[in-house]
Amino acid sequence: MNILDFLYEQDFKKINFLDRKVSVNSPKTFIYGTNKSGKSYLIYDYLNRFSKKEVLYIDFNDERVNKEEIKKNLYSFIKSKNIKVLALDNFDFSFEIPNISNIVISSNKDREIKNFKKIHLFPLDFEEFISFYKKYSHPQAMFNIYAKVGTYPKNVLHSKDFLYQNIQEMLKISLTKEEFLIFKQFAISQGKKKSLFQIFNEIKKENKISKDLFYKTVNDLKDRDFIFLVEKFNQPRAYKKIHLIDFTLKSAFSFQKDFIKMFENMIFLELIKRGYDLSYTDSIELLSSKNKSAFLAMPFLPLEIIKTKLNILKKEFKKLQIEKVYIITLEYEEEFISEDIKYEIKTFWNFASNI
Repeated sequence: MNILDFLYEQDFKKINFLDRKVSVNSPKTFIYGTNKSGKSYLIYDYLNRFSKKEVLYIDFNDERVNKEEIKKNLYSFIKSKNIKVLALDNFDFSFEIPNISNIVISSNKDREIKNFKKIHLFPLDFEEFISFYKKYSHPQAMFNIYAKVGTYPKNVLHSKDFLYQNIQEMLKISLTKEEFLIFKQFAISQGKKKSLFQIFNEIKKENKISKDLFYKTVNDLKDRDFIFLVEKFNQPRAYKKIHLIDFTLKSAFSFQKDFIKMFENMIFLELIKRGYDLSYTDSIELLSSKNKSAFLAMPFLPLEIIKTKLNILKKEFKKLQIEKVYIITLEYEEEFISEDIKYEIKTFWNFASNI
């Protein structure tokens, strides 16, 4: 029995699947996104809609899969078994995509594939987290767990006492030695405004690394959604604000806590997963010029202090043509309009459920 015969015998009916906000609904679909975001489970869910004998699933991250053997025999195997649905998980595009009408492909990087519908998959947002983690019903209790466990589906479903050690191991599997080293420095810098040259020098103090390798790796980590470098509004050469694909990742590398920066990263992820264009200013944490909206992270401030700060920022809102300001807290809820600007003070859980 060859490799393709073994793969053909897989049964996806036995795999438990929890619904996500997105699903495969096109006969030709390309799913891309960071490692461990749930791409494979989205594929499993799709394959469950078909008869076992119609499906062939190949995971190119499986060490048992011989790529050359697959490349040589795939097309003839599809014809001989009358395969209706082909899934190429973690495909590296090292050979031509077979001509089959129903095919789903996944990768950790975006690319253009003619006639394929794209799905950009991120780890869980807060609403999806709630559907995954049903132990508690009170939103404050859910938020407290969310802030500890993070957004990776596997961690949510199988969180253990050694959560941060497990995250470290997951990253070591997902990243090369050099990528892990560079990502660690970005993770420690979560929420800070820095230049890439600063981070390069911080790494170089204790590790030998070339500038070319550093910049190449940073671009690759960006392409794979591990890191996000948010530009200052209308100042592309200014320092970038650093956010991570999961807001808990800094805690896997450092005992130092900065809840405010982690909280801002939470808000950033909720927005980026919904397609918002985002930048920052010296006084506005996140700004969407396209939506004429500003987002301020104020988890602990009393309501009267929040309103005082909003009054101070009013001139900047006007200058930037902001029409709506969201203030995300852990306690207060209030809405009002002042000088044609709408203000919404919301708890994180209500903000994340209604944005």
